[in-house]
Amino acid sequence: MKLFWGSLLLMMLSTAAVWAPPNLVPEPVVPAPFGVNIHFTRASERELDLLHAGGFRTVRMDLFWHEIEKQRGVYDFSDYDVLVRDMIARGIRILFILDYSNQFYDEGVAPYTDEGRAAFARYVEAAVRRYAGKGILWEIW
Repeated sequence: MKLFWGSLLLMMLSTAAVWAPPNLVPEPVVPAPFGVNIHFTRASERELDLLHAGGFRTVRMDLFWHEIEKQRGVYDFSDYDVLVRDMIARGIRILFILDYSNQFYDEGVAPYTDEGRAAFARYVEAAVRRYAGKGILWEIW
């Protein structure tokens, strides 16, 4: 009889461990496959550190064509260079969205002519060359 009760107690204790309720408190950081969409190129050190401390390892950001090519055929990435530098320093990867329109082509709406599409392709090429080797992810709008 002692063997029966001892075995039953052992079985109940081992089963209780298996049936323990899950930990309902989430981890203090975001899991790796998730990121956050941002709308700034220059942030304070505190804001950047909060992104990192929050567990974000990817940010998604528009790389606005109309902000890059303000003079026909001339590309200025300087504001975005700051963002890339700051994110790399914190181990945060960027997904840039190559997007929208430019005032110099197709009346400032989405490119629809051969000239507009060729200009968009040149902007994309300039961006990809600019940030080659920086681990940038790309999304085409």
